Amino acid sequence: AMMASAQSDLISMVSTKIELELQSDLVEPQGALYPYKRLSARNYAMTYSSEASASSKCPHGNTRIDLSKYNSDYIYYCHQDCANYVSQAMAAGQCPQDANWRYDAANKSAPEAWRRVTKMYEYFTGMQYWSASSFTNCNAGGIIINENTNGTKYHVNMCVLNDSVNRAYAAHNSDHNNKAYGSNYWGSDTVYYFVFTVRVDE
Repeated sequence: AMMASAQSDLISMVSTKIELELQSDLVEPQGALYPYKRLSARNYAMTYSSEASASSKCPHGNTRIDLSKYNSDYIYYCHQDCANYVSQAMAAGQCPQDANWRYDAANKSAPEAWRRVTKMYEYFTGMQYWSASSFTNCNAGGIIINENTNGTKYHVNMCVLNDSVNRAYAAHNSDHNNKAYGSNYWGSDTVYYFVFTVRVDE
């Protein structure tokens, strides 16, 4: 009886240890509540953008876009759609949502953190969903933010490829899909790279 009890206690201890290890794989102290499916986000980003031709301009003539590649379930913001697009991709990756970052499909509207780069940056860093990364380490489903020489964060892209040799991104306004980039690709911009604190590969 004593041996059976000891075996039962050992099994219980091992089960608890395994459960804690599984939890630690998903949850970090400063992390998001749920793991982000970064490849689902990457797949969405590559589905709903394109390499728009120079002749395919927005109605204001400001940027190259191809609306036939956009997801018609969402509103789009003419020549200002980059954050809206990246938000859609992050939502496809099952990023947690709340009232400050959630698309209102019924009214075809969205809060500022969904559709404006500066507010998106403030929201996701404030919630600690994003962890600072680098050109070297930012991988598919990661976030790339451009800041101009005036210190304004004005554009956001999604990394769709990093195999340690080749890197590519997708974006709206101007539209790009699987567009190669290097460490100096954005010239004088300061470039911020982020990955999700808790992420999984499907």
